[in-house]
Amino acid sequence: MNAEDLSFQILDTLVNAPSSIAGIYADLVYLLGHDRAGILKPLRSTVDALEQRGLVLARVAPSETGGGLKLASATDKERCWDSYVAWLPTARREDLAADEIGLWYGLTESGRAAWQSSNAERKAELWELDEDAAEQAISVVAGNQEAAERRLTEWLQQRRDIVVSSKESRPVAGAKLRSGQTLLTGVCVTYTYVTSRRPPS
Repeated sequence: MNAEDLSFQILDTLVNAPSSIAGIYADLVYLLGHDRAGILKPLRSTVDALEQRGLVLARVAPSETGGGLKLASATDKERCWDSYVAWLPTARREDLAADEIGLWYGLTESGRAAWQSSNAERKAELWELDEDAAEQAISVVAGNQEAAERRLTEWLQQRRDIVVSSKESRPVAGAKLRSGQTLLTGVCVTYTYVTSRRPPS
């Protein structure tokens, strides 16, 4: 997992709404398979880098009762991270829904634009093809329908002895590819086929 991939994953967790560190951590660990303890240091360094680039904004719950979130100072972040390091690795999954430490991140307009650009590139690049000869089926997981069908067409051009009998498409989320990468959202297109007696001329 390189810094660029982790940056994208964090931005992706913030696309629909701001999230606390506990919420981001829960997505990284339980949806994307990161190590519970090992992800903490990269998570902190990455959100700090994203903030320095103007892609996210850190806010914190005020210490006094009531009031909304305020911009997080360096001191606020140090205090919160000390608490997260002590709590997150041993927290139960259900406990992460309530973040009483209260450090939150949200996308800026620049952050949303960066996510959109990176998302389009990644969806075009990430794909995986599998053939199940016993079931006579070929499947492609890709970022969108067009990319999946393009890969299937390329495969079919190499297999002139088969005839497609059916096609099925379904959405996928958090698909782990053999490369070790994760396709956060996409589609799986499956063709079933029969083998012709001789390749067409």
